[in-house]
Amino acid sequence: QVLNILLKLQNTPKIAIFPAYNDQSGATVRDLSGRYIVPGFIDTHVHPRLGAERETMQMLLAFGITTVRIPGVGFDAPDSLGIRLFNQIANGTLMGPRIFTGAKIVEGPRAFPDNVEVRSEAEMR
Repeated sequence: QVLNILLKLQNTPKIAIFPAYNDQSGATVRDLSGRYIVPGFIDTHVHPRLGAERETMQMLLAFGITTVRIPGVGFDAPDSLGIRLFNQIANGTLMGPRIFTGAKIVEGPRAFPDNVEVRSEAEMR
């Protein structure tokens, strides 16, 4: 059985799928027999390489990763790498996947300097 679908590419990394289309005006028709179409992948733990952020974001897209989570980024640090990349992608100055960032890391005694150190259950609350 042949399935005819139209993939409508938007300005964002979203794809709309429409079954059995008739109007092909302005469309590029490709024979994808024997191939697969998959949704964008999500990488839940990404550390962009400092100094190569643009290349890292483009590489992720090239491998089909359209959403990433950058852990350990404080919301109180607007100049942090994750927040900067998020803003650049949002305003169109950088092509890259959708970014979700984590808050500051909360950990026990001897925490890393940028993390939040918690020494008791009461402090955690």
